[in-house]
Amino acid sequence: MKLSITQKLAVGFATALAVVVGNAIVSYWNTLQLIDNERWVQHTHKVLTQLESTLSTLEDAENGQRGYLITGDTSYLESYFDTDGEINENLKKLRELTADNPNQQERISLLEQKIIKRLELLQQGLSLRQQQGFAPAQELVMSGRGKRVMDEIRQIIKEMQQAENSLLEKRSQLSQASSQQTIATFTLAAILNFALIVALYIFIRRYISQNQKSQQALKNSEQQFRATFNQVAVGIAHIAPNGKWLLVNEKICEIVGYSREELLNLTFQDITHPEDLNTDLEYVRQILANKIQTYSMEKRYIRKDGDRIWVNLTVSLVRESSGEPKYFISVVEDITKRKQAEQALQESLKDLADMKFALDQAAIVAFTDDKGKITYINDKFCEISQYSREELLGQNHRIINSGYHPREFFQQMWATITKGLVWRGEIKNRAKDGTFYWVDTTIVPLLDAQGKPFEYVAIHSDITQRKAAQEKIQEQAQLLDQSQDGIFVIDMAECIVYWNKSAESLFGWTNAEAIAKKASELVFKNTSPQLQEVQETIAQSGTWQGELYLVKKDGKEIIVDSGWTLVRNDKQEPKSILIVNTDITEKKKLEAQFLRAQRLESIGTLAGGIAHDLNNVLAPVLMSVQLLRMKFPEPQNQQLLTLMEDSVKRGANLVKQVLSFARGLSGDRTILQLKHIIREIEQIIKETFPKSIELQTDLPKDLWTVYGDATQIHQVLMNLVVNANDAMPKVGVLKIVAENVVLDEQYAKMHIDAQAGTYTVITVEDTGIGMPPEVQERIFEPFFTTKEVSKGTGLGLSTVIGIVKNHGGFVNVYSEVGKGTKFQIYFPASEGNETQQSAQQREELTGNGELILVVDDEVTIREITKSSLEAYNYRVITASDGVEAVTIYAQQWQEISIVLLDMMMPAMDGAIAIRTLEKINPDVKIIATSGLLSQQTIAESQGTGVKAFLSKPCTAKELLLAISAVNKRVQGTGD
Repeated sequence: MKLSITQKLAVGFATALAVVVGNAIVSYWNTLQLIDNERWVQHTHKVLTQLESTLSTLEDAENGQRGYLITGDTSYLESYFDTDGEINENLKKLRELTADNPNQQERISLLEQKIIKRLELLQQGLSLRQQQGFAPAQELVMSGRGKRVMDEIRQIIKEMQQAENSLLEKRSQLSQASSQQTIATFTLAAILNFALIVALYIFIRRYISQNQKSQQALKNSEQQFRATFNQVAVGIAHIAPNGKWLLVNEKICEIVGYSREELLNLTFQDITHPEDLNTDLEYVRQILANKIQTYSMEKRYIRKDGDRIWVNLTVSLVRESSGEPKYFISVVEDITKRKQAEQALQESLKDLADMKFALDQAAIVAFTDDKGKITYINDKFCEISQYSREELLGQNHRIINSGYHPREFFQQMWATITKGLVWRGEIKNRAKDGTFYWVDTTIVPLLDAQGKPFEYVAIHSDITQRKAAQEKIQEQAQLLDQSQDGIFVIDMAECIVYWNKSAESLFGWTNAEAIAKKASELVFKNTSPQLQEVQETIAQSGTWQGELYLVKKDGKEIIVDSGWTLVRNDKQEPKSILIVNTDITEKKKLEAQFLRAQRLESIGTLAGGIAHDLNNVLAPVLMSVQLLRMKFPEPQNQQLLTLMEDSVKRGANLVKQVLSFARGLSGDRTILQLKHIIREIEQIIKETFPKSIELQTDLPKDLWTVYGDATQIHQVLMNLVVNANDAMPKVGVLKIVAENVVLDEQYAKMHIDAQAGTYTVITVEDTGIGMPPEVQERIFEPFFTTKEVSKGTGLGLSTVIGIVKNHGGFVNVYSEVGKGTKFQIYFPASEGNETQQSAQQREELTGNGELILVVDDEVTIREITKSSLEAYNYRVITASDGVEAVTIYAQQWQEISIVLLDMMMPAMDGAIAIRTLEKINPDVKIIATSGLLSQQTIAESQGTGVKAFLSKPCTAKELLLAISAVNKRVQGTGD
C-alpha cells in the first residue's frame, strides 16, 4: 500500500518527530550528565580555591610573624592573629566539599595537624622575641623546623590539588564522552531529519558549549580577580569621579582603619589630610580633563582612630566606551614607617652633624679605612701632630708611631676592632718635630651590612701633661713602695689618697680597698683620746712623732711608731697629712716579756731576802721547841709544843719554796731518766686523785735523760698535776706526755728563754676551766693565786718557773677558757743525747718545690715558718686569717700541696676554714696547729682534710716530719 505524500509526510514527520523526541530524550540525558559534570568542575575549583586560600593565609601569618621578629613592630601581627580563624573556616569548608572523598578527608586531617604544629612554632617564635629578644627567636627560625613543617604542608596541599585535578580530568573525559554521544545522536537525526533541525541542533549545541566555556572563564576570572584584589599587599579601590568609594579591598581598610561598610559611605576627601587635599584634587582635575593619564603622590590619610598616616597613592582613570569617566583605580601603599624612618634619619643626621661639630671642638678625631689609611682628620689632630692635613690624608696611621708600644699592643688593638668591637687605651705618638705626646684613645668600628668593619673612627684626648705627672708620681710611689714602713697619705677630710705596699702588708687592706676610704674607718680608733692629741699637735706644729695603737683589717690591734707630717699647697694651706708607720708590735711584746722576766727576778730577789730573814727567825724558834720539850714534859705542854713545831716547819717549807723560786736552790744533780719520776707521779695520782679524773700518759722508750735534781723536778710535776686536778672539779682528762725535741734557731727566736739544742719536754694538759689571758700574764708571780684563801699559797707555779729556769729550761703555757690548760716544760737533754740530722735524714725532709699555704694570725710565726720551709726547698705563701686563706686557696688550690692551718684565729677560725677549704677541694691536705690541741679539737677534725696535728710552738724538724709523713701517707693511699 502506497502511502500518500501526506501520510509519508506524516510518517516522515512522525519518524522525524520520533527521532526528534528520541533525540530530545537522549539529549536531555546527556545534558543532565553535562550539568553534573559542570557541577563537579565547579566543586573541584572550590576545593582548589580553598586549598590556595589556606596556604596563602598561612604564608601571610608566617610573613607577619617574621616581620615582627625582625622589626618588633606589632602591626605585622594583625594578619597573624586572624590566621587561626581563617584557616579553621577554610578547613571546615574543605571537609564539607570533600565529605564523599575519604582519601581527601584523611589528607585534610593530616594537613590540620601540620598547620597546628606550624602555628605552634610561630607562636613559640613570638614568645621568644617578646621574652628573650631577637637572637633566640632568630635561632629558632634559622633552625629550619618551621620550613620543614611548611614544606610538608605544601606537599599535602599539592597532593590534594593533584587528586582534585585527577577527578576533574576524569569528569572532563566523561563530559567529552557524553558530548560525543550527543553529537552522534544529532548526526543520526540530521540524516533522518531535515537540515533545519540539524542546523538548529548544531546552533543550539554550539551555543550551549560556548555559553558553558564563557561562564567558566568568567567565573575563573572573577575568582582570580577577587583573590588578587583582596590578598594583594597594597590597598586597591575603585572611586567614583565625585570621590565616593565604590569598591575597596581588605588592605586599604586595614590602612585607614575603617571597615568596608564604613568606607563605602565616605569619600576620599573625608579622610585626606587638609594640607594634602588641594594637591590631590588638582591631580584629579587634570586626569578628568585628560591632561594626564595617571598620577602618583605621597599624601596623608586621617585614620578612624585619629592617627595620621603617610601613603604612596597611584591613580588612573577608567572611562566608558563613550569616553565618559567611569571610576578611578587607586593603589595605596602605607609608607608611614618609611617616612618615620626618613624623619628619624634626618634628625640623626642633624644630631650627628651637631655631635661632629662638638667633637671637633673638644677632641682629636681621625678616620681610617679598614687598612689603617687616614681618610679624615680634624684641626686638633693636625695641631697636636704638627702635620698638615695634606701630609696626613692617604697616609698610614704608622706615620705617627712612636715606637714606644710593642708589636703585641697593636696586634691586640687590631684584633679587637676587626671583630667590630670598640677599643680603648692610651697611646704614645710622635709629632712631626720628633716630640712625643700621649692620647687617651677610643676607636669605634663602622660596620657594613654584613657586620664587617669598613672604616674606623679614632677619638683622642691629649693626656700628655697627665702622663708626665703620673710618671713623676709613679717614680715617687715606687720609692715609697720600697720602704719597709707602712706609709699612707690622708686629705684634710681624713680620706686616704695614697697607700703604699708596706701599708697593705701592715694593715691587710689592699690599695684598691683603702683609697678614698676614711682612715678612721680602717686603721684609727675614733674614740682614741691620743688621736685627738695627735690632730691638735699637727694643727699647731705640723709634725708629730710617737706610738699609736692602730687596727688591722682583721680587727687585731697593732702598735706602731708613727710619724705625722702636714703637707701644704702652694698657698700654704693644709692639703694633706703624710703618715709613716713602723710596726713595733713584736718589739713591744719582747719588751713586755723582758720586763716580766725582770719583774719576776726582782720579786724573786726580794722574796729570797725575805725568806732568808724568815729562816733566821724560824731557826731559833725551832731549836727552842726542842729545848722546851725537855723542860715541859707534861702531855698538854707537849701537845702545844708539837703544834708549835708543826707550824714552824710549815713556815720553813714555805720559806724553802720561796728560796727555790728566788734562787733556784740546787740540790744534788745527776743524770736523770724522767720516765721514772713520771711513773712515780702517775702512781700518786692513781692513789690520791678522784676517780672522775682520767689519767693518760705517753712515754717513749727512747726518752732522753736530763741533768737535774730529781726532788725538784718531782716538785715541779706535783705542783702542775695538783693545779690540773683543782681545775677539774667534777670530771676531766689529765694527760702527761714526754718527748724528745730538737729546737732550731727559728724556734729559739720565738721564745725569749729558749736556746737552740736538744730538750726533753714534759707536757701536762688538762680539760679543766682554763685561764683568760689576763690571768696567764701573772700566774708565775709569787703569791698570785685564783684559788680560795685556804686552798693555795700562790707559790706553786712561781716555784715551778724557778726550778725549771735553774735547770736551764723554760715553760710554755697555752690555755683557753672552758677548754683547758697545757703546760710544756722544756729541760735541756744531758750531753750525749744530741743527735744531728744525717745527710740522709735531711734529704728525706727536703721538699721538691711543693707549695705550702701557711695560715696564722701571728706575723712572727708566719715569717719564721716561711723561712724554715724555704730552707728545705718548699715554696710558701702566707695568709693572716681564714678569710684570706680561703681566697688564696680558691685561686691556687690546684697548685697548693698542703695547708698549715692555725685552729684559733680571728675573723674565721680553723674549723670553719677547714670546712670551707673542703668545699673548694674535698681532697685538701691540712696540718692543723694549736697551742691547745684538745681531744675535742682533734675529734671535731676527724673525717675532714686534716691529715696531721702539731702543738704550738713546734720545731722546724717536727713541721718537716709532719709534712713528709702527710705526703707519704697520701702517696701510699693514692689520695
